[in-house]
Amino acid sequence: SVRCTKHNWKLDVSTMKYINPPESFCQDEL
Repeated sequence: SVRCTKHNWKLDVSTMKYINPPESFCQDEL
């Protein structure tokens, strides 16, 4: 699974996906 920081994330209702700001990062969790 992918674990991401959801700090000040915005939800794009058109695609139902979260848009992460440059301050956030994602990392693969084994």
